Amino acid sequence: MKRAMGKWEQNVLLQQYPFVAKHIPETLLYSESNLDYCLKRYQSVYVKHDTTGQGRAILKIHKSIYGNYYVNGTTIQGTPIRKSLPKVNEIQQLLHPFIKLGRESGLYIIQENIHSYNQNGQPFIIRVHVQKLKGNWVIGGCTEQSAPPKPA
Repeated sequence: MKRAMGKWEQNVLLQQYPFVAKHIPETLLYSESNLDYCLKRYQSVYVKHDTTGQGRAILKIHKSIYGNYYVNGTTIQGTPIRKSLPKVNEIQQLLHPFIKLGRESGLYIIQENIHSYNQNGQPFIIRVHVQKLKGNWVIGGCTEQSAPPKPA
């Protein structure tokens, strides 16, 4: 049985098509230096596990003007995280909770945060599930989710 294509492999594949590539957020493999690079370029980024789904192991990270890293998301087990960390290397412990035992949790990617807004100015996301069936790519589902309004 073939394994599913990870987010990094999908990115590499899609980058081969110029029409598509120009619409893909900047994506790098996770490292502390790549995270610092991206946070200098973008207000916030997403760090995502390469192969998980259903919203697990996705962290939104931004760096304050005082140097702290604000992390909001879920662990690889699906537990919510909301932390302020003083050092970038502390994010590594969130991504790889068993690293002290010599076990990493696999690859992570970093993607720039894309701000998308509907006609009413509300943020939204689009999720598309694509799969390959009998050699053909098929869209299995597509959904849009509006973010709740920000408190006044």
